[in-house]
Amino acid sequence: MVPPEQPCPARVDDGSISDDERLCRRLIPGWIVWDGPGAPRCSSAAFVDRHTGEVSVFRASMTTPDAVLRDHPEDSVGEIETRVPRGLGYKVVPDPDPGDPGAAHAVICPKASKSHAKTMAQQTRLTVVRQRVVPQEK
Repeated sequence: MVPPEQPCPARVDDGSISDDERLCRRLIPGWIVWDGPGAPRCSSAAFVDRHTGEVSVFRASMTTPDAVLRDHPEDSVGEIETRVPRGLGYKVVPDPDPGDPGAAHAVICPKASKSHAKTMAQQTRLTVVRQRVVPQEK
């Protein structure tokens, strides 16, 4: 196993979050890959944050897909078990948002390598998929 790219010194993995806990990732339309007529899949881009290096997720046991998608009607939701990022050497850390009454927000950190982002994407099950947006010709 290749270790994560960057240290995550201020964050401590929370052992109270079970490896079986499902983590919901809100997926913007560009993170859904439509390979021909087959089912859509999650892009590895969904697990690479170029700003903070932390991937924002929501604990499925503490929220609903509707809550995750609040104010984001064009987005989709994918779920991944906590054991996947942990098994790759990443931390799963609660990061409650004061505006989130369920306190379900968490982060996966530190920044994922490309190969690990791909593995996490492959292990993500799409649970809410919005319609494919096809650009209209002008």
